[in-house]
Amino acid sequence: MANNGKSGFPLRRTKRLVMGEPWELSGYTVQPVAQARAWHWTKEDGQAGGGVVRLKPVEVIVRDANGGERRVSLPPPNRAPLLGMWAGAAAVAAVCSLAMLVISLLGAQRQAARWRPKLLSMKLTRR
Repeated sequence: MANNGKSGFPLRRTKRLVMGEPWELSGYTVQPVAQARAWHWTKEDGQAGGGVVRLKPVEVIVRDANGGERRVSLPPPNRAPLLGMWAGAAAVAAVCSLAMLVISLLGAQRQAARWRPKLLSMKLTRR
């Protein structure tokens, strides 16, 4: 038990496989299996505490009507689609930021050009 820096709150870790409730589907019984990781802490007197739980699907157990059982392992999640979505969103944000910068610079340049002829044509007079 390592202390997490909070006085009187030792940190405990738990890692185990948990099975979900089985359900029927077309004559088969399907039961999910997940790996549970938990971090929890309680005060020495048991009065207060908290925790975090992370579930990761690992496999599915498939049972047929004859009593046969088959375990189907689940592949780890692929991060490539998420990375592609993130890169696309970053590219859109960069293009929009660049477009806003160009538009604001052109607008400032046009506004300055609109005032320039008036300033040049003004005559300074003494009163």
